[in-house]
Amino acid sequence: MDDVHASAHLCGDVEGWRDELAAQFGDSLRRWAAGEPLRHAVDKAAGCVRSS
Repeated sequence: MDDVHASAHLCGDVEGWRDELAAQFGDSLRRWAAGEPLRHAVDKAAGCVRSS
């Protein structure tokens, strides 16, 4: 659906998850700003994130 946005979610509370999330966000921001491919991008044709 065009009017639906999906976002990451957390299914468990693990020590250090905030640091990992911040690092992932920083990596995504750096990649986006540099015009590089994003990690963990959703394959819209498949409807899921393809593992690398």
